[in-house]
Amino acid sequence: MPPRKRAATKPVSSSTGEVKRQGLSKPRYESEIVTADLTAQNAIQSPLLRLPAELRNEIWDSVYSNMMIGMRFDYNHHIDYYPVRPSRDEYTPRRDKHVRLPGFVCKQFWAEVLGIFLSSFTLRLDDPGIFRAMIASGSPLIPQVRSVFLISQAYCPASFVIAWAETLTPSVVGQLKNLQGLRLKLQTQNDPLGMWRTTDIMEDHHWEVLEFPAIIRNFQQRKLHEALTSVHIDHWVETDHRYRCPSTICEVICKNMLQHQS
Repeated sequence: MPPRKRAATKPVSSSTGEVKRQGLSKPRYESEIVTADLTAQNAIQSPLLRLPAELRNEIWDSVYSNMMIGMRFDYNHHIDYYPVRPSRDEYTPRRDKHVRLPGFVCKQFWAEVLGIFLSSFTLRLDDPGIFRAMIASGSPLIPQVRSVFLISQAYCPASFVIAWAETLTPSVVGQLKNLQGLRLKLQTQNDPLGMWRTTDIMEDHHWEVLEFPAIIRNFQQRKLHEALTSVHIDHWVETDHRYRCPSTICEVICKNMLQHQS
């Protein structure tokens, strides 16, 4: 039997040969694949994100705007940020269990919520040690702080100033680049030097020694808004057996804090 002829080999095209030789070329139509619409995907997965943008923004605003943020150390001595529940007794902060700080659920949610939260939140300060730890940590919240609620319970005016003078320095206050308001609330049990009766607080010798005018000047480097700035003092009056507010000194302190010094 005569030998069979070998079947003719078909020529390999240059493109096919290239694929066989390299084995790593991208599929021919890969460049034509359309990128998935993440917003549409989010709307499918989340009923909330299906709502119209205007309605979503109203919801975000009602939940995440004007939040009061407290700080405390956790068991590992890390700073724990938490939403503070509104209450009449502001001297005792309580965590608001019905509200959470915005978290990274998805890019769309984060983008829509973050601006509302950062532009309106108030940072509650009641412990100079925790605030110093926050500054030392370089938290990204520091330059975003719009308003500060500084609250303290002290035996006397001097006790408050001594506790905070080394913390509220020019460099620290200077890092609060977006600060627009300062709400100061103090509770004191005694006033042995009659400091709450002083009218010229920036020139008074006792206040100057305690460096309280220096604290006020440090906040003057920020242009505070009158609507976001206030001072309230609860001072125990033994003869009345109740706390009273020395309104004159409150007005003097507030007026001086609003005097912007560039």
